Amino acid sequence: MFLYNHMAVFACIAEEGSITGASRRLELPKSSVSLKLKELEEQLGVRLFQRTTRRLTLTEHGSLFLEQCREMIEAGDAATRTMQGLQNEPRGTLKITCPYGMSDGRIPQVIKLFSERYPRIKLQVLARNERVDLVKEGIDIALRLGVLEDSSLIARKVTTCTRWPLASPDYLARHAPPVAPDDLARHRCIVSAYTPRWSFTRGKQLQTVSPSPFIRVTDVGMAKQLAIAGLGICMLPDMILNREIEDGLLVPLLRDYPMERRDLNLLYPSRKLQSSSVKRFIETTLEVFSNPQQAGFIAAQ
Repeated sequence: MFLYNHMAVFACIAEEGSITGASRRLELPKSSVSLKLKELEEQLGVRLFQRTTRRLTLTEHGSLFLEQCREMIEAGDAATRTMQGLQNEPRGTLKITCPYGMSDGRIPQVIKLFSERYPRIKLQVLARNERVDLVKEGIDIALRLGVLEDSSLIARKVTTCTRWPLASPDYLARHAPPVAPDDLARHRCIVSAYTPRWSFTRGKQLQTVSPSPFIRVTDVGMAKQLAIAGLGICMLPDMILNREIEDGLLVPLLRDYPMERRDLNLLYPSRKLQSSSVKRFIETTLEVFSNPQQAGFIAAQ
């Protein structure tokens, strides 16, 4: 491998006119500076300086090589300024993955606010329910709901989600509302394939039911729209609700039987040398989810 660091030392010697001056400027021992120059000349197979007891003079090869070294140093400085600029004014592409259904609710609010603040960052949002390998697939951030698997990923809790069964006023006008979880067996239920069992609590007791699906879906966003249309009862986390309850589109059911709560986490590969884009997205997500004005369903409880 070529000795690029030695090239910078050589350029410093040439600019200072001596090994002593370069040693002082680089804050390195004179012996280290001399050794790097010797190693560089040996690798190149040419002498870069004519040496006398009083001074160093560039050879013809040395003068030509110095021009190339300066170009390398300038390119390195430009690259450093670019990286520092990216930290001050983020740009580039941020790749995010989240489960199906998060395309509704507060995640679009996060993306809207983030894009308004950082217009130079392009976003790729991949909706997937399976657990993907973030490092292998080059994903910067994953939003995941529920129990996390042990891994080397860094997890940042965003919020704790509450889930409730809901139905439209039109459906409830045609069907008596359930008063206990077992009553769901007599209702048309819109069930996500990923949450076929609905767990309720009352006091210290846990009751789990498996509603017979009138409609089975893989996207809770679709389940919400079907419930609003009056086709049945669906179960939704509060984070994908906007103003559906305040606007009278959906009615929460079984309030005396709260469902199990689940954490929403942000996952990312490393806390060290984290890009400013990742940091800004985390900050924006936490801001949106901590604002009660953004959480229509929570405020309605």
